Amino acid sequence: MSAAEATELEESFDTDTQRSYRHLRRIASGGMGTVDLVVRKEGRFRRLLALKRLRSAHREETDLKAMFLEEARLSGLLRHPNVVSVFDVGEDEAGPFLVMDYVDGMSLAAVVRAFSAQLPASVCVEVAMLAARGLHAAHELLDEDGQPLELVHRDVSPQNVLIGYDGTVQVSDFGIAKALGQTTKTSTGILKGKLGYMAPEVLLFEPLDRRADIFALGIVLFEMLARRRLYGKNGEQPAGWRILHEAPPDIGLEREDLTPDLVELLLSMLAKSPDFRPASAREVERRLHDVREDLRLQSPDFIDLADFMRSEFATKASISRREVSALMKAAAEAPPPAPLGRPQPPKRAWLAPALALGVLVAGGAWWARAPEPSATQAPPRNALPESEPSAPPQPVPVAPVASDGPAGQAANATPMERTEASRRRARMRPSMREPEPTGEASALPVRSDAMRPRAMHASPMETTSAPSMEPEAAMEPASRNVEDALRQNGIEPW
Repeated sequence: MSAAEATELEESFDTDTQRSYRHLRRIASGGMGTVDLVVRKEGRFRRLLALKRLRSAHREETDLKAMFLEEARLSGLLRHPNVVSVFDVGEDEAGPFLVMDYVDGMSLAAVVRAFSAQLPASVCVEVAMLAARGLHAAHELLDEDGQPLELVHRDVSPQNVLIGYDGTVQVSDFGIAKALGQTTKTSTGILKGKLGYMAPEVLLFEPLDRRADIFALGIVLFEMLARRRLYGKNGEQPAGWRILHEAPPDIGLEREDLTPDLVELLLSMLAKSPDFRPASAREVERRLHDVREDLRLQSPDFIDLADFMRSEFATKASISRREVSALMKAAAEAPPPAPLGRPQPPKRAWLAPALALGVLVAGGAWWARAPEPSATQAPPRNALPESEPSAPPQPVPVAPVASDGPAGQAANATPMERTEASRRRARMRPSMREPEPTGEASALPVRSDAMRPRAMHASPMETTSAPSMEPEAAMEPASRNVEDALRQNGIEPW
């Protein structure tokens, strides 16, 4: 695919990814991308799908992005039961994505790891047969104009062969597939395939065709039967050197329950020269079908792939389906995500602490501004404790004081007489509190200087020792009562 074609394809993508896909969980993660399980919702319609994305580190790489879009184009053309199909393609703020078939099962690599013993020969043959059928459909793919694409997968490996719990087999990941006659610029550092599954012509940069995928499928079949890597990292020589120079292995030396036809087919699939390999994946499929029928007649341990998956992975399948069901139920009950570009308002968790801080600051400011009482304004030592008034004290009008009579005599008393009268009142108050008289001029309650009416305009000393404003006649009964009470308790009044 040329750069102009890739740009045109990219511009035609639907960018509204929020319309119908809801993320459920991560399925797989590789070096260049991730695959997530999503559910598509259209009204009451629900369908599980797999959404594939490039990793964030590769989203801006032009060549890798073009390769990703090429996979979308090629996979979109493929419609076969043994190939993972692409249903949708698009791009959003997280980069381009593909929406593909979801296979409810495991990869072939995971199946081999999970099964502790050697896989039954019939199971290995059936997996390879169905994978060859899917590869043949890809190899025979036509473009929009009906011309052969001569597609080569170039990454056939146990990780890219998916096996469903119901026994279905699908070839996935056409990310580095090459359509002959279509050129895509490559970049240094981008891994195109797994070294342990590359054909000799790929390592030698020679022209390649569909027979390179047949070589890789032969390695996959050998590793299923032998339950070990063929060209892994555990050899004395590097994997690439062994692929180029070592003779094809004889699987008959690994297992005794295999038919001669299977051993012969596998040797031809692993031939160094493409000319000695089967001409097509269709030929491989037919020969494997014949081997499987022979095993059905000869082997007492014959088992179909579907029966094998149900018997060996029933618990795993049940757990997986319950998890997916719970995720779908939670996704259906969850509110729809907020539209992009409209962030939710932040929670006002700061409001209460801010109000409390404001109250503290205001209180501190009031306290700092409040006047401190001076030494000359201190209340008398024997003064009563100040009581909480129910209303602010109001100045009491003072009746005119006559020059003669008891009240006039009190107002005209000498300083010594006024001091003595004040002392008598101070001694009287701790022992008994008399109700305020109801004369023309009601006496004010005894309060601190700060609460006294300012009408007198007296100095602090004069205010402290000033005589009461009560008439002397109203005070005499109270004095006699106090004297009688003191004498009854054995105390001689002043």
